[in-house]
Amino acid sequence: MSFRTNAAPYQRTKKSTLQIMLILVAALAIVWIFGIAYSFKLDGQAGTHYGLKSILMMLVASVTTATCDVLTTIVKHKKGKGSLGKEIADDLVHNYSYVTSVIFTLTLPVYVSYYVVIIGAIFATVVVKNFFGGFGRNIFNPAIMARIFVGLCFVSQFNVPEALKAAGAGIDAISGATLTTAYNSQTAWLATSTIVDGATVKGAIFSNYTLLDLLFGRYVGALGETFTIVIFVLGIILSVLKVINWRTPVFYLGTVAVTSFAIALLLGFSHPLNYVLYHLSLGGLMFGAVFMLTDPVTGPTAPFGKSLIGVVAGLLTVLIRVKGGYPEGVMYSIAICNLLSPAIDYFTVGKTTANPIKKYGFVFGTLLVSVVLCSAVAFKVNGGREIYGYGDLDASQERLIHEYVTIDDDLHFELAEDYEAKTNKLSEHKIDDNNTLNKVYLIKDRKGNQKGIAYIIKDSYEIIQETEEGDYPASVTSKMMVAFDMDGNIMNANIIQRANTARFGLENNINEYASSFTGSKETYQARVADSEDVVGGATYSTKFVQQLLADAYAEFEAYKGGN
Repeated sequence: MSFRTNAAPYQRTKKSTLQIMLILVAALAIVWIFGIAYSFKLDGQAGTHYGLKSILMMLVASVTTATCDVLTTIVKHKKGKGSLGKEIADDLVHNYSYVTSVIFTLTLPVYVSYYVVIIGAIFATVVVKNFFGGFGRNIFNPAIMARIFVGLCFVSQFNVPEALKAAGAGIDAISGATLTTAYNSQTAWLATSTIVDGATVKGAIFSNYTLLDLLFGRYVGALGETFTIVIFVLGIILSVLKVINWRTPVFYLGTVAVTSFAIALLLGFSHPLNYVLYHLSLGGLMFGAVFMLTDPVTGPTAPFGKSLIGVVAGLLTVLIRVKGGYPEGVMYSIAICNLLSPAIDYFTVGKTTANPIKKYGFVFGTLLVSVVLCSAVAFKVNGGREIYGYGDLDASQERLIHEYVTIDDDLHFELAEDYEAKTNKLSEHKIDDNNTLNKVYLIKDRKGNQKGIAYIIKDSYEIIQETEEGDYPASVTSKMMVAFDMDGNIMNANIIQRANTARFGLENNINEYASSFTGSKETYQARVADSEDVVGGATYSTKFVQQLLADAYAEFEAYKGGN
């Protein structure tokens, strides 16, 4: 007796692999059409040609993957082993690189350059797939690895173009980043508190975008990842047609939902269900659940394994989002799960109906681990406190200022608008004649009582610039933020914009010197009197820090004198 075996995938279905892939491509084409429509809408806002480019990007990726398949077939073809033309045609159809090209393109924002598309498509087809023997033998999902590869290699290509920033089409107004990136970098996926008309709303996201905007993809992101509702409906259809196994996306989305809900309850968010929907709708989570994690080649084969991998991926996604340094946790979590799939298959060999209680007990036990672990990490990152946005400061600005100068957790910043006009007799002091005052923030407690004041000071310093032609005077500029309590004690000081001349320095450890002035005015004066240069000979740097601090003290004394 002989057994015939083929490469993965192995699925219990009457449909052939080719039929499954064609249905999958049809579903992806629907997502692409929505992406094209939104890209043409961007044309009207940004005055570009993103609509046409969204079409050309797909064509470029598809041609590149097909070319790679042809060249690979030519290289591996052996004379006397059949027709080369037939082998090329067979590989073009049954290596399914066209599926990879479609998925990969849909994970890219429309504003990336064509060379990013080409390099990613080559990497996916040649390195991730064909180096391992072609379709069915690859360890990783080619589209995911290609997206991670180009994202790491061409970081600047994923920066939002100025035309889109100016149009404000789904762009965070503060950072100029896409919403997914801004949400990560500014709040670390832990929605913060905003005070609106005296009421504190916990768990608020960007006020300019509603949940409907996120669910219907009305913001700039990857070409095909943002249309959550459309992808969700397609996922249901593909599950009913048994093109994908329902267990993986259900357990994946369920883990993210339950875990994020637990985080929202632990941190006391006002609308925990909204926070869950933010996680499910923002970024590529739904796209990854339906079109990537369900890949039959790189995923487990047993029903239990398909459920477990969904829970593990959900755990990793939330963990990366609340603690990691990348905008999304989807790609990395699925790539890690690709590595784990063979091990899961190894431990689940045998009858799929054996020990169901034990197996699914393990699945839900892993879900419990996700809830406990991610909630603990979220609480630790959040510090067990709220980060307030007050007045026209939102949570992202508040967090940024907190990073410049560390103050007590119970205090927050309020931007002092029309500072000079509101301060009694301040015009007599003419504190802004030298243009050193950049911004002023009032430091208040949660009851609104003022506990201090912070200044962003901008000033210049004259140095002697050394060149081959000789020495000549030059001017350098820098910014510092200094926070005072109401008694004139320095709460903290920090350089926030380094000098504009490379040779001048303001070394990384200059802020250690700046923070050494923290304390009373007597401490400050004694520190200034100490002429020893503690920053390795950078006399200019230390003198400049002292000058900026003196400017800040002058502003504070004028403020106190005017009140």
